[in-house]
Amino acid sequence: MKELLPNELDFNAFNKFGKEWALIVVEDEKEDNAMTIAWGQLGILWSKPVMSVYVRNNRYTKHMLDNVNKFSVCFFEDSYKEKLGICGTKSRSNLDKISECKFTRVKDNSTLYLKEAQYTFILKKIYQIDMPINEHTDISISRHYNENEYHTQYIGEIEKILVNE
Repeated sequence: MKELLPNELDFNAFNKFGKEWALIVVEDEKEDNAMTIAWGQLGILWSKPVMSVYVRNNRYTKHMLDNVNKFSVCFFEDSYKEKLGICGTKSRSNLDKISECKFTRVKDNSTLYLKEAQYTFILKKIYQIDMPINEHTDISISRHYNENEYHTQYIGEIEKILVNE
């Protein structure tokens, strides 16, 4: 794996999140998990390079992210799309998705990521906020939600970017 600085990244976030998807990889004191995401942003906030990701309140991964300081976001080549589909439709409550998909667990210091990823972002959580539906200013956004559903935004400072060569 080669390490890149954020300003060295040649990466189309619109395609990577919106079309190719990614996995949030998180590990707490009891277990680990990977969950598919298709929403996110890259940029600068508070003079720091950051990535924002979004997790629904009813996802198993949410309680894990709420209780950790670091996590990773892994992007894969197209050949992994079926495995990302599994990680987006199955729950960790009844399936070890990382093992089921035969991903290889690797750690950068204490942060878990997946060896097969094309791009890995090691993130330090610096902010999180719930996004309740009644706070949306565009009514069309409500089509993404059922009653009592919302997303939590997690903003992670990019500590490291790894590229699988």
